[in-house]
Amino acid sequence: GKVVDTTGAGDIFGSGFLAATAKGWAPEQAMEFANAVGGLCCTQIGATQGIVSFEKTLDKMRELGFIQ
Repeated sequence: GKVVDTTGAGDIFGSGFLAATAKGWAPEQAMEFANAVGGLCCTQIGATQGIVSFEKTLDKMRELGFIQ
């Protein structure tokens, strides 16, 4: 999606990294997930409007070819 607002992207990046780490993901995988979460946050106006579920983030990563 198109970047419309970067408010909250850093905070949600950190949250995504922690969520993936809590699920036992390796640091490299957690960073990729965190990047996706931060990027999705930027597609909506406001700090929280672009936050989606863990599974929806994975679906978007699959859709874009970042994971299988």
